[in-house]
Amino acid sequence: MVRATDEPRVNALAYVRPIEDIDPPLDATIQRTAIRACARGEELGTPEIFEEASPTGRFAFLHLLNDLGQVRRRDDAPAVVVATLAVLGDTALERARRLLLLEAGAARVVFADGKAPESALAAEWEARPGEERRRERARESMRAKALRGLVLGRPPYGYVVEERALVPHPRESQVVKQMFHAYVDEGEGLRRIAARLNRDGIRTRLGRAWTPGAVRTVLRNPAYTGLYRRLGVVVPASHPAIIDRATFNATQRRMGERRTSRSEQERHEYPLHGLLRCGNCGSPMIGERRQTQSGIAVSYRCENATARGTCRARGV
Repeated sequence: MVRATDEPRVNALAYVRPIEDIDPPLDATIQRTAIRACARGEELGTPEIFEEASPTGRFAFLHLLNDLGQVRRRDDAPAVVVATLAVLGDTALERARRLLLLEAGAARVVFADGKAPESALAAEWEARPGEERRRERARESMRAKALRGLVLGRPPYGYVVEERALVPHPRESQVVKQMFHAYVDEGEGLRRIAARLNRDGIRTRLGRAWTPGAVRTVLRNPAYTGLYRRLGVVVPASHPAIIDRATFNATQRRMGERRTSRSEQERHEYPLHGLLRCGNCGSPMIGERRQTQSGIAVSYRCENATARGTCRARGV
């Protein structure tokens, strides 16, 4: 932790999280008292305490990690004092993860109950309940399946599952290609891509009209490059790609550059934006561009017809 030179360096930090579901409860007051006594015995001075407001809190732990992350030299790293291992989490796995995070940044981790962190963790791991063990085994089984490229859960739009693997859907995969082509090569926005799909009678897998958010979900999904990601497992080239990596990267760059607000250029391209109203339902008319043999054609369509399909008015 980097501090001004005129401030005394803190030799210890401490973490407190109240625990109510044990007998007797280990409240914050008891933990603070034990931590201060431990710090005096270890000659660590008065520790700076990071305390959660409730048993389910996590922000204090994140702030503690942030302070540890700002230490530039290992020699300057403070010790971290915790009342007991149970304070670090509700499950053995969570406690193990948090202990490793603390040990990565602190000079050492000290438990006020006198137990060595490694031996306390080993005993806790062996004593974890059967239900927790079963959840871990189930998760590891799913991770192993993901590593073998087996599909877990529903496939993304554009794919179907055949023999536990993703295979491009003949029709939907072409729609996915159209979306990327319209966005990267034609410069269309999310709303206008959704409008085109709805106008052509193309629906989502649930039979609903396309929205800008649904189009964004497709354009953001790396699964279309053949990459499979699930449960922390990333498997490249696990299934046939619908979109090449260059097109996907170009899409992400454009999405990063694009502003959510309407730009001056867009207002210039659609000079009647905000002025026209649908003669059928009264909703605003929105502009859209499309490529023709003679160049770019600009037209205006009812917003209800475009986004929700609730108006049958034609564009102008």
